[in-house]
Amino acid sequence: MAGATETITNGALNTTLKNSAHDPSHRSGDKRRGGLTDEQIRKLKGTHTLEAHDLSCGYSGKAVLEHVSFKIQSGDIICILGPNGVGKTTLFKTLLGFQKPLSGYVTLDGVNRSELSRRELAQKVAYVPQLHTTPFSFSALDVVLTGCISHLGIFETPSKEDYARADMIFDELGITDLEDRIFTQLSGGEQQMVLIARSLMQDSNILVMDEPTAALDFGNQIRVLSCIEGMAQRGHAIVMTSHNPDQAFLCCSQALLVLANKKIIAGAVDDVVTEKNLTQAYGVPVRIAETKDTQGNSLKTCVPLLH
Repeated sequence: MAGATETITNGALNTTLKNSAHDPSHRSGDKRRGGLTDEQIRKLKGTHTLEAHDLSCGYSGKAVLEHVSFKIQSGDIICILGPNGVGKTTLFKTLLGFQKPLSGYVTLDGVNRSELSRRELAQKVAYVPQLHTTPFSFSALDVVLTGCISHLGIFETPSKEDYARADMIFDELGITDLEDRIFTQLSGGEQQMVLIARSLMQDSNILVMDEPTAALDFGNQIRVLSCIEGMAQRGHAIVMTSHNPDQAFLCCSQALLVLANKKIIAGAVDDVVTEKNLTQAYGVPVRIAETKDTQGNSLKTCVPLLH
């Protein structure tokens, strides 16, 4: 099955992942692999990539963004930042194949996305939308099981193995208590965790997340970011958007900042999320301060100034 890899189930592998989950190395020095080496990532999940090649995107032949190029692979998290109205959503739609690029192209595991069927694309890339309300009173388990649709035939229903894998995903994310609860009755943070579980059920190696912490309170934002960081440590490649530049410092290895003049700044987080770049992007003065995390590692944060 194209782009699919074996689900992580064996005890030795789970031990490796749990031991790496609290490794702070991604925040002090090489953040690119979320605490795992390239060799470990390849061994655990294989190497999977999403790459934008000189991408221009827009509507009716008019470019909103031009010359967008970046590459992420297993273990990477790239955070797309920028003010409202500069084209982040347009870029997102183009990456996902919802609209065609005006020029350039996107590859998934080295294959041009335009050559993939919808089923093949779904087997490679999982999309986590912003919070939404389902029209029916599905249980959290039912919502998660919709993630296996791309692997089922027209008249197939989830198998016993699918239910077992869903149970494992709930357990891995620490949300087993939500499994039988009604999705619409969950809090915003709980709903977002269920949507993340659904993306893992899809068994795709590349995750694209649209403002995964939008409308969440401070605590739930951190819990969701911790979950995203853990998925990178399990070998997923992740693209996420955010309105909060601090999130790039917290869990991301790369950042892409979209400016109002179609200019794109992409690269390592420390090179992109700077006082000069943020001030230029958002039109307000910004300072970058340093503090320490609970393990004594240096951690940067963004401080906007009122005057």
